Amino acid sequence: MYQRILVANRGEIALRIIRACRELGVETVAIFSEGDRGSRYLELADETYCVGPAKAADSYLKIASVISAAEVGNVQAIHPGYGFLAENAHFNEICRSCNIDFIGPSPAAMAKLGDKNAARSLARATGVPVVPGSQGIITTEQEAMNFAHDVGFPVLIKAVAGGGGRGMRVASNDLSLKSALQQARAEAEAAFGNGDVYLEKYVEHPRHVEVQVLADLHGNVVHLWERDCSVQRRHQKLIEESPSTSITPETRNAMCDAARRLIQAAEYTNAATVEFIVDKNGDYYFIEVNARIQVEHPVTEMVTGIDLIKWQIRVAAIVIFLLGFAAGALALNGYKRWNRGGGDSRQHRFERMLDSLELNAEQKAQVHQILGDTRQQLQSLRKESEPRVIELRRQTDERLQKVLTPDQWTKFQQQRDKMRERGRGGRENRSGNR
Repeated sequence: MYQRILVANRGEIALRIIRACRELGVETVAIFSEGDRGSRYLELADETYCVGPAKAADSYLKIASVISAAEVGNVQAIHPGYGFLAENAHFNEICRSCNIDFIGPSPAAMAKLGDKNAARSLARATGVPVVPGSQGIITTEQEAMNFAHDVGFPVLIKAVAGGGGRGMRVASNDLSLKSALQQARAEAEAAFGNGDVYLEKYVEHPRHVEVQVLADLHGNVVHLWERDCSVQRRHQKLIEESPSTSITPETRNAMCDAARRLIQAAEYTNAATVEFIVDKNGDYYFIEVNARIQVEHPVTEMVTGIDLIKWQIRVAAIVIFLLGFAAGALALNGYKRWNRGGGDSRQHRFERMLDSLELNAEQKAQVHQILGDTRQQLQSLRKESEPRVIELRRQTDERLQKVLTPDQWTKFQQQRDKMRERGRGGRENRSGNR
């Protein structure tokens, strides 16, 4: 077993990992940004190191700083948690090259399943059902059109990298497909540094069911049943329940076995979540693998009695075989449900408003540039400079009209007025409640 582990994360998941380590008798080294100085999880770690300023790109995502903290802290392994560097194959490789274990899959397995298009190909080869989709990356509009006409609209455009709904668009006709293709590529490039996309037949009103899997370094793979996360908002999960109440026992067994086979074929180790959608006929289709522990992992822990974080550490340290607990892990104990809260920021509403205008990628970038320039200039103007503010807004509108079509400009004005009215109403309510 490890003597010391560095937790390359913050907040709730860092606290969760530190708790598991303490119960296993393992010391922990925690990292933090200047913005997280004084956070609760730091009090429970045996040692802490600051890795940079508040901005994540300059701290938690800065590989050199994280590795330096690990070396100074004299750790044998790094647990990445979720988010940040958890699915970064390059970071994974660097850890291993520094003789520090990465508590997760190998870089090769992570790369194999992290690319959604490659994962779909592996699923087909393993006999796991996949949604009808393009046979690779879509490189031209004509390829996209041909696929859409072959399988029929609606179709779903998906980024090969990343997740969380970014780089994902639904198209219901030729016109919306052209626009959505540009938007998905631009969004994926900005979010993941990879603008490649592929197409799938869009399954309407599906259930979203994911299977939790654990695999050790000796080829043993076990599933810990499923979580149903069908209640979502903008591709963000709001409710997780286990077991799923929407599938039959036959579908459950077949889906869990498919997840196990896929993970075994990828020569994957440690914890993973294999995601499926289930259509109205009860047929299930593979969509992707999350090569890490997930936010909602406690739902599975509550119905199986298995501490997933502890088992991640045990598997990485090669201290035990999974087959020893397989029979017990596969016994479900009752029903658990997890509700996750979500907010709707002004920025999110604004992005949805731009999406409703069906702008192409160039238009969207120009609108962001114009409005960003305006915000910077407004910040430099004092409240008493009302005539200058009015003139600046008039100039902004003129610039926007040159970018947008007449219909888009009309819709933009209407949506903007609604957002401003909503903002005024919120301020009035807050002042009235004081």
